[in-house]
Amino acid sequence: MFPPGCQVPPASQALPAVGQGGRLAAIDRLRGALVVLVVLHHAVLAYCTFGHVDRADYALSTAPIVDAQRWRAFDALVLLDDGFFMPLLFLLSGLFVRGGLGRKGPGAYLRGRMRRLVLPFAVAVLTLIPFAYYPSSLQAGGRAGFPAFWIRTVTVGPWPSGPPWFLGVLLAFDVAATLVFVLIARGAPGGVDPCRFPGLDRIDRKKGEARILSSPRGRGGAAPLAGGGGSPRIDPGRDRREGKGVFPEEPPSAPAPHPRSGCASACFAPGKGSKALSPPAGRGENPRLFLPRTVLSAPARGFFLLVALSGLLYLPLLLAVGPGHWVGLGPFAIQASRVGLYAGYFATGVALGWGGRPSVLHFGQALVVRWRLWALLALPAGLMLLAAGAIGAAGRLPAGPALVLEGIARTVFCAAAAFALPALFLRFGGRPSRAWDSLSANSFAIYLLHYPVVTWLQFGLLARPLGAPLKGALVSALAVAASWAGAAALRRVPLIRKGL
Repeated sequence: MFPPGCQVPPASQALPAVGQGGRLAAIDRLRGALVVLVVLHHAVLAYCTFGHVDRADYALSTAPIVDAQRWRAFDALVLLDDGFFMPLLFLLSGLFVRGGLGRKGPGAYLRGRMRRLVLPFAVAVLTLIPFAYYPSSLQAGGRAGFPAFWIRTVTVGPWPSGPPWFLGVLLAFDVAATLVFVLIARGAPGGVDPCRFPGLDRIDRKKGEARILSSPRGRGGAAPLAGGGGSPRIDPGRDRREGKGVFPEEPPSAPAPHPRSGCASACFAPGKGSKALSPPAGRGENPRLFLPRTVLSAPARGFFLLVALSGLLYLPLLLAVGPGHWVGLGPFAIQASRVGLYAGYFATGVALGWGGRPSVLHFGQALVVRWRLWALLALPAGLMLLAAGAIGAAGRLPAGPALVLEGIARTVFCAAAAFALPALFLRFGGRPSRAWDSLSANSFAIYLLHYPVVTWLQFGLLARPLGAPLKGALVSALAVAASWAGAAALRRVPLIRKGL
């Protein structure tokens, strides 16, 4: 079923569409689609059959709002969504970490990530999240007005994080990736100071020369320095004018950028083309690549590696703490059993993007060749997860083996979806589309804004005898439309646009 290797077609046949700044428009649109899935997930969670309200502590309810009208089909939708969308968001977030570090240097990169993630996180958990959970408190029997509820939330608690938990965890992963980057760079022969030379040169003072590790022209070479100091003149603009891409491995027949496309650095942050700082490699090695070429050219190997890695990182914690336990401090929280899973997917994204855009393009081309295979693989994997969940819910196995079965099924489905969806979007998602471009541009703001819209719509429909399917459809459609419109409106303000 899985060939040991796959032939990558000519770039003119299989190269995915490239957007502004040299980023893949299809990946940008995949991120937007995942954010819509997040909204749909939260919109139907109130109507699942396993829902319950904890009247002693509203934050321990299965969802902020739990409706008496339920539909079993939403159980399956929630289980499948929950099986892959957050790990895949972390993987996409890791793709362009390496480019940002190489282009800006560790210090500037972390300052940018702090501005990009900490400020929206703080605003969301201080305003949007208390407002989103206020109807949950009312449903659980609370009688306090919103000002009193807000004061209690931020002082005594509970203080749920809601969707912004992703931003806090992503920042922690960015910090860890930066530390690893610095350690690798400074552990190289001769030493590297990536803060002083962010992505252009490495100085060997004894020999009086600069070793170009990732210049716009490409591979390592030595340029003599007058008097043993200074650095060689490098003109990235000249290379662009001459038609040489920022990454020299880019096939010359790459399609022209679509004027409305753009992808986000570190999943949400808009970025430009990057020049990556690579640690020196041994003779005959490509200093740009972290993953072996056999993995980049044959995604089947990468799939099995991802399944094995995520299984090792996920299953022990799942058995140790259970599936539903969250840990954190105030609004900084994460699902304990998935710490390793999320870290593994983020690290996978960083490793895949370690070689810059060429390695991502190369892997993307190989995915596109077998896009039907990956799509077909995800279907039985999803059915296996649904079956494992049904076996566990029915009590046909003891708790431990049932948890292991569901954990294995989730691991396989998550990896299959993480390959199938990029393959489909790379194959079909690069065509010009104003709607997709708008969704991609506004996806970060939609992610932040949608939660209070969802909970208040669900709360308003509690007493309406419309049936769970219609309620779920109404909340989904209205939440997507309202949060999308609100995001577009907010991003018209120049100061807000910089943060969103």
